[in-house]
Amino acid sequence: MGRLGAKNAKADFCWLLIFAEKADFANYRFPGPADFTRSQFPNGATFEHAEFSGEADFSRSGFGNDVRFARATFASSARFLDSTFKRDANFALAKFGGKATFAGSTFSGEANFASAQFTDEVSFCPLTSPRTGDRSQTEHRSAEPLQPTKFLDHATFEKTCFATLANFEGAQFAKSAAFGGAEFSGPADFDGTCFGWGASFWEVRFKGYGTFRRARFKYTPEMNPYPTQFLAAKCQGGFNLEEATFEEVPNFDQAHFEEGPRLDHIRIPHQSFLDSLKTPGNPERSARYRALKRLAAQGHDHDSEQRFFASELRSRRGNPDRPWPTFGRQETPVRTTDETPTHGVDGIWPGGASYWVGFFYDLFSNFGRSITRPIFLWLLTTSIAAAAYLGRHCLLGKPGCIDGQGSPLGSAVYLALRKGLIFPGLSPDQKLDEAYACLFGTKVPFTGSQHIPIIPNSVTYLGIGQTLFSGVLIFLFFLAIRNQFRIK
Repeated sequence: MGRLGAKNAKADFCWLLIFAEKADFANYRFPGPADFTRSQFPNGATFEHAEFSGEADFSRSGFGNDVRFARATFASSARFLDSTFKRDANFALAKFGGKATFAGSTFSGEANFASAQFTDEVSFCPLTSPRTGDRSQTEHRSAEPLQPTKFLDHATFEKTCFATLANFEGAQFAKSAAFGGAEFSGPADFDGTCFGWGASFWEVRFKGYGTFRRARFKYTPEMNPYPTQFLAAKCQGGFNLEEATFEEVPNFDQAHFEEGPRLDHIRIPHQSFLDSLKTPGNPERSARYRALKRLAAQGHDHDSEQRFFASELRSRRGNPDRPWPTFGRQETPVRTTDETPTHGVDGIWPGGASYWVGFFYDLFSNFGRSITRPIFLWLLTTSIAAAAYLGRHCLLGKPGCIDGQGSPLGSAVYLALRKGLIFPGLSPDQKLDEAYACLFGTKVPFTGSQHIPIIPNSVTYLGIGQTLFSGVLIFLFFLAIRNQFRIK
C-alpha cells in the first residue's frame, strides 16, 4: 500500500468498510488520524509494529479473526469503544502515548496486553471515574449505553505498565486474568470487576491507590486450581477490598502494604469448627489465613483479624497438627487445592498440644470471640454440679436437712454457686458450712467438741473440678469482653 499523503493526512476507513481479505498494516506509519470506525475485518488484521502518529479510532469495529497490534505505537489517543474481537487480540508490547479506551468491547478470544505501556489513562469501563470526571461514553457516537468490557477467554496484562489511571471498573473476566509483574503508577480501579477463574496479581506494584471494592473473585478448581494471587504484591498507596468477595481464600503471602488495607465486609470462606473435624488440614490454606490476619492487624480491623486467626488454626487440624500420636511414621500425602502434596510431620505426636488446646479453646469460646458461650457453659456446669451435690445427699436416704435448717435443694444450689464463682469473700464461710451440714451432716472431731460439717471425698473432688473449670470459663468470658470492646 502506498503512502497516505502528506504529514497529518487523515486515513479514513470508517462506516462499514469491509476488508474482504486479511488487512495487513504491519510496519505501516499513519502520519495523521486513522479512523476505522465501524470497519469490519472478517479475516482478521495485523497492525504489528504500526505507528499511529495521530488519533486512532476503532470504535464499533469488528475483528472476525486474529488481530495483532503487537509492538504498535499509538502517539495520541486510541479508541476501541464497543469493538468486537471474535478471536485472539494481541497488544503485547504496544505503546499508548495518549488516552486509551476499550469501553464496551468484547474479547471472545485471548486478550494479550503483556508488557504493553500506557503513558496516559486507560479505561475498560464506560462509567464516570471519580478521579477523572470525564465519561468515555460521551465519546461514543451512539445514544445506546455501553456494556461492561468483557473478556470471554484468558486475559494477560503481565508486566504491563500503567503510568496514570487504569480503570477496569465493572469489567468481566470470564476466565483467568493475569496481571503478574504489572506496575500501576497511578490509581488502579477494579471496583465491581468480576474474575471468573480468579486473578493473578503476583509481584504487582501499586504505586497509587488500588481499589477492588465489591469485586468478585470466583474459584473454579477444575479449570484453575490456584486461588487468587497477590503474592509478593507491593502497594505504596491506599488499598481497598471493601465488600469484595473471594470464593476461595486468596494468597497475600509476603504482600507488603505501606498503609493498612481496608477489609470492611470482605467475604472470604472461613474454616468452620465442624469442617475442621471432617477433613484433614491444609497447611497452604493456613498460611494464606495467616497472611490475611497480618493485613487485618495492619489495618486495625480486629474483627477480621480474629476470624482469620480462628480459620488459620482450624486449617491446621489433622495436618500438620495431629489429634493422635503417629510415633514417627510418615502419613499419606494430602493433596491441597494448589496441587502441592503435603506430608505428615515426623515425631511421636506432631502438633498434639496445638491440636487439643486449639480444639477446646475453639469449643468453649470460639477463640475468645464468644461472650455467650462461656456464660452458657458456666450455667450448665453450675446446674450439673448442683444436681450432683443434691444427688449425693439423696444417697444418704434422708429427705430433709441432715443437720441444721433450710432445704437440701437450696443448699445444693448455693454450694454450686459458691464453687462456680471462685471469688473468695462473696459470702461468709459460716454459710458454706451450713450448706455442707444440711446436705451431708456434721461430726465431732477427735481434737475438739465443736461439730464440723462432713464433706465426702467425692464432693471435694467435684468441687475442685468445678472451680477449675469455672475459672477457665470466667477467664474466657472476660477475654471475649476485652476482644469485643478492644480493651487494651
